[in-house]
Amino acid sequence: ERKKAEHALQHARLTAERASQEKSMFLAAVSHEIRTPLNAILGNLELLEREELQLRAQERVQIVSSASRTLLRVIDDTLDLSRVESGMLSLEMQAFDITQEVESVVQTFLPRAEAKDLALYCRIMPGISACEGDPFRLRQILGNLLSNAINYSPSSPEVPAMVTLRVLPDQLARVVLNGQRLLRLTVQDSGIGMSPEQQAQLFTPFTQASSSIAREFGGSGLGLALCQRIAGLMGGVIRAESTLGQGSTFVLELPLAHGIQHEKLQSSHWSGKRIAIWCDNPQWQAALAPYWSYWGVESISCERALNALSEVDALVLLGNPRT
Repeated sequence: ERKKAEHALQHARLTAERASQEKSMFLAAVSHEIRTPLNAILGNLELLEREELQLRAQERVQIVSSASRTLLRVIDDTLDLSRVESGMLSLEMQAFDITQEVESVVQTFLPRAEAKDLALYCRIMPGISACEGDPFRLRQILGNLLSNAINYSPSSPEVPAMVTLRVLPDQLARVVLNGQRLLRLTVQDSGIGMSPEQQAQLFTPFTQASSSIAREFGGSGLGLALCQRIAGLMGGVIRAESTLGQGSTFVLELPLAHGIQHEKLQSSHWSGKRIAIWCDNPQWQAALAPYWSYWGVESISCERALNALSEVDALVLLGNPRT
C-alpha cells in the first residue's frame, strides 16, 4: 500500500509538472503570435503620428498608440513569466556601466513624471564604473518599479509627489547573501502606500492590492511577480517596505557587486578647493554631496553661501532651467 501511494504521488507530481510546462509553452506561443502583428500595428501608428492630421484624428491615433503599447507590455510580461516558469528564460553575463544603465531608465520615465508634476530623482554613489550581470533584465526590473512608483504617486501643485532611485555600492550597502556581496538599488515613492494585507499578496501573479486600485490605476498584476522571479534567477532578492498613505520603498539586491570596479579618481584642479553651493532643492544637495567629497571638494550649503563668498574658491548655482 505504501509503495502504491508513493507511486501515485509521484505520478500526480509528474502530471502536474507536465501540465504546468505545457501551459507555459502554450502561453509563450500565443504571446509570440499576438506580439508579431501588434508590432506591425505600432509601427504603422508611429508613421501615422508623423503625418499632418486634424486635431481630432491626432488625438485618436495617440489613444490607440498608447493602448497598443500598454497591451504590448502586458504580452511581453506574460511571455517572460511563462519562460521563467518553464525554465526557458536565459540570462546574460557581461560587464556593463551601472551608472549608464540606471540613468537611461530614469530618462525614459522623465516625460511621464513631468506630465504628473512629479519630481523624479536619481542618486548614484560615485566611484562605480563596471558591474557584471544582465543589463537588459536589470533595466526591465527598474523600469517596472519606476513605472509603478510614478503610476501610484498622485501629485498636484499643492501636494507634490516624489520618486527617488538610489544605487549603493557593496561596501556601503553591506549586504551579503549566500556569501556574495550585493548591489542595492531602491525605488522610493511618496504615493498611496500599502497595508500589510496588500503587501502579503504583492508578488502574486495577476493580483493587485484591491479592485478599486485596479480600476483607478490600471495594470495587469504581472509586473512585480515577474520582477521577483527575474531577481531570483539573477541570484538576488526584491522586497517592499510600505505604509498605507505614506508611500512605498522597493529594495532590489543583486549579486552584481562581485564584478564592480571602482574608478580611481585622478587628482584634479578642484581637489582641496572650497566651494559655496546656492541651491534651494534639498534633494539635489543630498544627491551631489557624495560627489563633492569624492572629488576632494569642501562644500558649503546655500544657507551659509552668501556669508562665505569671500572664503571660497567658487560659487555653484543649481536650479531648474524651466523655472
